[in-house]
Amino acid sequence: MESTRMMFFQLPKYKDIEFYKKHPILIFDSIYDESKWKIISFMRVSGTYSHNDGFD
Repeated sequence: MESTRMMFFQLPKYKDIEFYKKHPILIFDSIYDESKWKIISFMRVSGTYSHNDGFD
């Protein structure tokens, strides 16, 4: 996957269990190495201050 605005485009699809079953491994490729990661969890969070619930 190229380092573009689309880099994390597929991640929200992990909300669908069928998508996960077809794609349980992420391949992360950098200039230094290629690594494979098994998805064990998916958490969707907001990065905006207005959704801050007080946890640090």
